[in-house]
Amino acid sequence: MYNKYQKLLKSFVSCTCRTSCTSCTFSQKGFTLMELLVVMVILGILVGIVGGSYVTSRLKGRDAKRKSDLSQIARSLEFYFNDHEAYPDDQGGTGLDTGSIYGCGGAGTAICSWGSEFNDENETIYMGKLPDDPSSGWEYYYKSSDNGLMYWLYANLENENDISLNFNASSELQSFQNTECDFGTGTNMCNYGISSSNTTPEADVAVGGGGPLTPP
Repeated sequence: MYNKYQKLLKSFVSCTCRTSCTSCTFSQKGFTLMELLVVMVILGILVGIVGGSYVTSRLKGRDAKRKSDLSQIARSLEFYFNDHEAYPDDQGGTGLDTGSIYGCGGAGTAICSWGSEFNDENETIYMGKLPDDPSSGWEYYYKSSDNGLMYWLYANLENENDISLNFNASSELQSFQNTECDFGTGTNMCNYGISSSNTTPEADVAVGGGGPLTPP
């Protein structure tokens, strides 16, 4: 039976590649409508498997880039700390958490936009280009403590089964309070984070859909 459908599938594919199907093998051998439907089902399953694998592969690739980006930003923040004995501000004098790094420009207080150079008032370049999130409409989120001795970096991973994410006892995905990884719409808190070595991103974890905790 398997060999029969295998031959039928080859005949069907061969037919679809011709300009005319009048000489197709399945027409000559008189395959039934049911057999043709089986071939169509098999083709549909194969397309679904290949398409799903492709989408999943691209999704995981974007998540891998997000993790790598945050690690690179973290290294540049440590270089900045070595020079300034503090991590960059995250408010820029606004009194509000903006999710951006402030420490660029002639005065060392300008915003260092994602996708732009990360430098300071001494024109020291800590990163030639702060990475952008690979998905349009999403961005990374930066926070620092008031005394400048701690920082947190956040992103939003698309693969919600990633082992790097946080889940509670009920297997609910957890996210981070007062973070926005979706260009300031306030509808999508970040779910992945790293931090300076003297704190942990988990201190800022909140249960998804269940009353976020107050961050440190």
